[in-house]
Amino acid sequence: MVALDELLAQTAADGAAPSLADLVRELPVDELSTTIRDSAAGPLGHLLCRAAIRTLDGDQGADRAAIDAILRGITRQRSLLTLSDTIDVLLDSGSFVGRFGKGLHDALMQGHAGAIDRQPLLAAGHLEGALRLAIVGAVRPFRVLDALDLSDVTQLDPEYAERLPRLIGAALDRWGDDDSVATPLRHDLDNLRDVPDAAADATFEYGLDLLRRAANEQATTALALLIEARGQMAAAIAAEEDRDDAALYAAGLDAIMAFTRADREMLATSRDTLSDLLNKREAWLRGLHIPAWRRPRQQAERAWTRLLLILDHAAEQLAAPVWLNVWEALAAILEAYELDREVIPVPGAGQAAGLEVMVRPRIEKTIAQQGQLLANLRHATEAAKGSDHPAINPAQLQTLLDRIDSLTERPADQRHTREPESSSEGDSPALARLIERAPSALARLGAEKALRLVQGVASDDILDLVEGIAYRDAFEAAPGPLVNVIYQTLQKDLETCIDYTGRTRQYFDQLNWELATFLAVRHDQQLVGEFAYLKPFKTGKAPGEKALQQDYFDWLQRGKLVGRVQLEVSNVATGRVDIQVGFGTTRFYIEVKRELDDATNSNLEKSYLIQAADYVGTNAALGQMVVLDLTNHSDGVRHLRETAWVTSHRPTGSSVDRYVVVGVVVGNRDTPRSYSN
Repeated sequence: MVALDELLAQTAADGAAPSLADLVRELPVDELSTTIRDSAAGPLGHLLCRAAIRTLDGDQGADRAAIDAILRGITRQRSLLTLSDTIDVLLDSGSFVGRFGKGLHDALMQGHAGAIDRQPLLAAGHLEGALRLAIVGAVRPFRVLDALDLSDVTQLDPEYAERLPRLIGAALDRWGDDDSVATPLRHDLDNLRDVPDAAADATFEYGLDLLRRAANEQATTALALLIEARGQMAAAIAAEEDRDDAALYAAGLDAIMAFTRADREMLATSRDTLSDLLNKREAWLRGLHIPAWRRPRQQAERAWTRLLLILDHAAEQLAAPVWLNVWEALAAILEAYELDREVIPVPGAGQAAGLEVMVRPRIEKTIAQQGQLLANLRHATEAAKGSDHPAINPAQLQTLLDRIDSLTERPADQRHTREPESSSEGDSPALARLIERAPSALARLGAEKALRLVQGVASDDILDLVEGIAYRDAFEAAPGPLVNVIYQTLQKDLETCIDYTGRTRQYFDQLNWELATFLAVRHDQQLVGEFAYLKPFKTGKAPGEKALQQDYFDWLQRGKLVGRVQLEVSNVATGRVDIQVGFGTTRFYIEVKRELDDATNSNLEKSYLIQAADYVGTNAALGQMVVLDLTNHSDGVRHLRETAWVTSHRPTGSSVDRYVVVGVVVGNRDTPRSYSN
């Protein structure tokens, strides 16, 4: 321990608070710079910085040489805990940030570059400090944003990757409205959802960014973004236990959707769930130091409580056949109609236009349909205009009244005061009905397909049922980010198949969802009991493909396809197929194989694709091939996202491509511990 550290330790033990100028008086002058640098790089670096701040804030002024030595020491810091404490101390001092913020930023970026290969977790700590300086405007953000621009997430150290989603999320909180900055950051978040150590946080931050974008969008776009955000929150919850943050936002989004559908029961349930989650999170965080840069997140979470109370109170007033206290009722409704910035539950969102256009149609239509309520609104508007001290701002009342009049008198001129000129509210009555009654179905099916659906549904009750199914289905079965990635990749790669449309596509999507989840579960499953066929085997004792065939058949039988699955079906392409999945006259065939020597994608296709493709020659040109990989795995196994892909085969003389989804179940593997000597 250097002499300066001894002084720091002694004064801390004594409860003293000396300045750096007082401490260095007792040290040799010729080695002072080196001593300060080494102390700043050591375990008491945060105490040294605290002493330096006292010197800076006192009458003695700042010694530039001492500050430079501290910054060089920070670059050499090797303890993440000390580095974090040091950054907190320095950034809590406005005078230090104002005078030496650029130098600190340079030191942190240098420390990041020096630690990225040797201590990646420490490198993330340096990058966090540099980002915090950029967020408060002490430095330009270009260098830190460049460091957050990830070229290949698969090459990142897992510990480093794990910290990145939170940093990217903080950057989007600050610069999310600048597309030139936000677009590459969103691309990074999207890619990090494929990295196991970062997947849960990246999925949450991706969902939060969707919500942030929805807050600034017009009706139809905001709707799709909100529902997609809800799906991401569900995926984050499924990917990691105790994701109270994701559960909290999920409950809030449920409440918004419940308000748009006038579902008082769901609104109350969401409000209670959110209240419980907030209480739980505040109990966990009580007494902990929350850095200033992370407090906007907490404020946004608390804003949900206020927003849900506003929506609940407004829903109560809208459900009343008559207002006993007109001013109180209108105040509650206007609070939901003109959302205040303080109740925007989205960090980094500067306005609530997107949320307003979600809740406003319910308010407008309800009042327009209730003659007594509309009369109350007209009377209150005139009374407020004629009063020197109106109970409610007459301009707000007039805005609401004008909007309702436009709905009943001038349907072509329907636009909110805060909406952009590209508003979607001039769309057809059928689309407006979809936005109001079945927004989740609209978001999931797209406008064209959803409009075809609504044309055949006259009853609003049936449309409400469709909406409930679509909304719940969007997130209830969320198994985690990587399964979604596999599933969505398969969907994209099947687009060129001429049979992959309509109901056939819906049916095959169900089968591919089951395959993706099956592969994910078997990739993690402990190899005991009925799953022992995946364990290493003795020479000559390799399990047959029957074990995988029975396992996959049992899996399909227990899922949503129960009753549609058959084993060993004869008279298919003159042969017998391993598994058949039937949806009426539409049938899909699954071929099961095992591979002992070469399980590369190319060899599996070369060896087995033609047989698998031949089975689908008399029905939809879509099938599956599931392979048990029993090759040697002495250096590890393939990543989950590499276990499924789409391939195709066209026989000589044929003009029809036959598409086969290949899934690989890795066997002949031991626990990760077996790879260690």
